[in-house]
Amino acid sequence: MHIPDGILTLPVLAAGGALAVVGVGLGLRGLDDRGIPRVALLSAVFFAASLVSVPVGPSSVHLLLSGLMGLVLGLGIFPAVLVALALQAVLFGFGGLTTLGVNTVNIALPGAAAGLLLGPLVRRQTSPLVAGVLAGVGSALCIFASGGGVALTLWLSSSDFVPVARVLLVTCLPLALVEAAVAGMVVAFLMRVEPRMLQPSAGGGLRCAALCCSSSRSCSPVPPRRTACGSSRRWRGARSAATAFSWAAAGPTARAGAPGWRACRSLKVKPTPRAASASRCPRR
Repeated sequence: MHIPDGILTLPVLAAGGALAVVGVGLGLRGLDDRGIPRVALLSAVFFAASLVSVPVGPSSVHLLLSGLMGLVLGLGIFPAVLVALALQAVLFGFGGLTTLGVNTVNIALPGAAAGLLLGPLVRRQTSPLVAGVLAGVGSALCIFASGGGVALTLWLSSSDFVPVARVLLVTCLPLALVEAAVAGMVVAFLMRVEPRMLQPSAGGGLRCAALCCSSSRSCSPVPPRRTACGSSRRWRGARSAATAFSWAAAGPTARAGAPGWRACRSLKVKPTPRAASASRCPRR
């Protein structure tokens, strides 16, 4: 849903640019070392997917993946969409530079709202099928919200664009069905293989590793069915490897704020992945 240059009025462009600056600022503020590759990956996916567009009057319809990006990135969707739209405008002439803020808000704001409102409900589900259905519904609603945003900006700029805005809203129906199917399958797959990918923040494995170091019980980011202390050596080894990976992926900045890390640091020792998996802090 790229709106090109020369269509929107100056007040609409200014309002959209201001909202985009706020969204990008909030997204960058909550971004850490673990989130940067995720944002870059989904930005590249959005860049490639939205290149296949169908022109509709002064705008176009194409895959947005905003619902999926909102669930995975949270507010990080704003910088991801901004970078992709800027590259499309410069390299291929899709959209425009003056409308970059408006296009970013129209695409990223519904996705961010879906991630904040629907994300916790999706992550609480134990069934991948139910989580996929919820994600699909949220993605479909994001498409209609983005189409409504484009129609609103066109109407605010000139009443001559009202017929085009109506056609644009009608074309959102098949696009919403495709988006729902794509987002539902991806979320259901992630729920089966890597549920932590649906956590926008970088605290997925950190909380577990911190508890392992500060308590007497073992913990690991494994499915709930086998989270208790396992009796088999093979399961204990897998749990130790997963905990070590959590410590390594959390990064020094995130680890420094963990309760377990602070407790071990007060003893003038530093927890290691091996010690975390053994449920104790190393002694000097």
